Amino acid sequence: MRLSFILHCGAVFALWQPGASAHDSHVHAEAPGSVSDDISGAIRVTEQGKKNLGIEVAEAVLIEIEQTLEAVVEIVPIPNRMAVVASRIPGKVKHISATAGETVQAGFPLVEIESFQAGDPPPSVTYEAPISGIITHWGAAVGESVEPNGRLAEIVDLSELFAEIALFEGQLSRVALGQPVRVYVESFPREVFEGKIELISGKLDPATRSLKTYVRLDNPASKLRPHMRGTCRVVTEVLDLVIGIPHRGVTGDPGNLSVFVQSDEEGLEYEQRRVVLGAEDDRFVEVIEGVLPGEAVVVSGNYQLQFVENKSAIPAGGGHGHDHGREGQHLSTEDSVAHAEVVGDHGKEEGDHAHNHAGSRQQDGPQSLWRQLFGSPITAVLTVGFIMSLGLNVLLISVKKPIEPPV
Repeated sequence: MRLSFILHCGAVFALWQPGASAHDSHVHAEAPGSVSDDISGAIRVTEQGKKNLGIEVAEAVLIEIEQTLEAVVEIVPIPNRMAVVASRIPGKVKHISATAGETVQAGFPLVEIESFQAGDPPPSVTYEAPISGIITHWGAAVGESVEPNGRLAEIVDLSELFAEIALFEGQLSRVALGQPVRVYVESFPREVFEGKIELISGKLDPATRSLKTYVRLDNPASKLRPHMRGTCRVVTEVLDLVIGIPHRGVTGDPGNLSVFVQSDEEGLEYEQRRVVLGAEDDRFVEVIEGVLPGEAVVVSGNYQLQFVENKSAIPAGGGHGHDHGREGQHLSTEDSVAHAEVVGDHGKEEGDHAHNHAGSRQQDGPQSLWRQLFGSPITAVLTVGFIMSLGLNVLLISVKKPIEPPV
């Protein structure tokens, strides 16, 4: 009876243990978009997929990283490349041959002014364009009275302009004549206008405590216009040659940075690699580890490329439970773009689904069924002992004869 009692207690305790759950056999899959420590494999796309994702590459090169100083700029005319047209006599506007926005050549007749002096007809004067350029201001209309101190027109030669930099006192020790400058304006954010410091003002602005510095910029296409605003980088120091790539080629967060490197000649296969970065300027960043000179790094479309999955690119033991195409098959453009949208909107659901799939795979077969029923071998032994002890008790009760009372 003591053995039966021990078996009863042991079986109940084993069946009650919460740790003997089939949940312990689940395999937690890696969430989509996460990167393992050892990135392996390559992602392949079709020609149409490459076009839709907007993939562009740039070569990793040996380059001199520059130390720069950042400042605000405003585009202004060069004084000796602008002119004002004014009347020398009082009178009224008789005829106009141009207006604001038009490009004129030197000597072109702009306006005719009729004098207020008596005469039949009254004397008139025609004023011509003193320089070639674009009319940036026009201040006269036919029949309007004009005075000698008034501006009829303003003409600016846009082939060259100044970038006016406002430097603060703490920056002046790093600036000198002749230093290279790169200018960026809001109207053309992907274009760089380069020049050198040509003039440094003789005094600070008392209101802003800044010093005006001027950089001459070539403007052959007349993209830059007076009073445009932007930023600039003044090159103050040049470092040694390093392996450099454009900033746009780097993806990820600090401590988990990576790049996509083209791994075939066709430009349809890309390998994701972790990188260690070093010095940087406004154009390039130094790559200490992860990329070699001459390799092509993705600089456009790399963010979308993170979400394009191919079985050959999933590290061993990683990935999730969805089938995104047969192994070795190129992903279509529609699959690539759709997957990127799904991962972006349903990342959490993807991870949960992966967890459920991994668990269901582990539960297939007799061994998984045995573990679901009993949890562990010890629990199974105690359960069998519990059943045997119950059967033994029933058997003893059925064969035991009742004790007859004495007569």
